[in-house]
Amino acid sequence: MLHTKLQIGKLDRRITIQELIITADEYNQSVPTWSTLATVWASVEDKTGSESFRADQLTAYRNTVFTIRYISGIDETMRVKYNDQYFNIRMVKSPDRLRTLELTGELMDDPGEVDLVGAGFTSGFSVGFNVS
Repeated sequence: MLHTKLQIGKLDRRITIQELIITADEYNQSVPTWSTLATVWASVEDKTGSESFRADQLTAYRNTVFTIRYISGIDETMRVKYNDQYFNIRMVKSPDRLRTLELTGELMDDPGEVDLVGAGFTSGFSVGFNVS
C-alpha cells in the first residue's frame, strides 16, 4: 500500500478556492459570480511560465501547483485566489489516495473575465463576462 507522509509544515500559504455561480438578474439574464468554497493552507510551487502572442497582444502564462489537504468536490470549473492573483484550475489530482489534492492552476490575465468554456459551461452563455 502506498504511504506518503504529509508534511504539514510545507502547507504554509493561504489560498482561497472559488466556484462559479450563475444566477439570473431582474431581466432573466445570466450573471456569473465567484463564491468562496474554502480557504485553506497550501504549498505553492511555480512550474512553468511562458509568453506568446494571442489576438495581437503579448500574453503571459504561468502554471502553478497548489497542494492542499484533501477536500471533496473540487474540480476544473473552479479557480484559486493566491496573493491577489487568480488561477484557473486546469487539473485536479489526488496522488496519495485522498490525503492531499494537487491543483494545477493557470494564472489568469484578467480575473474579471470568466472562462465559461474552461469552467465547463458549453452552451447558453457567451464568453467574456466581467465579474468583480
